[in-house]
Amino acid sequence: MRNLKKLHKAEYHPVGDLETLLFGHAKPFEEKVVFGNPFVMNSEAEIQQAYDDFHSGKMGS
Repeated sequence: MRNLKKLHKAEYHPVGDLETLLFGHAKPFEEKVVFGNPFVMNSEAEIQQAYDDFHSGKMGS
């Protein structure tokens, strides 16, 4: 990750044959971000709770 003058951040994540280039321009919100597809939360515990809620039918119809 490196800071750029015109953009806030640019990140490059090569993983095997997959490559991701992410550009962002915004004021940083200084919060931890954790993702567990398809959920994005602030902690591993919140991700686990989202999965538990999903599997118990608490989300959606």
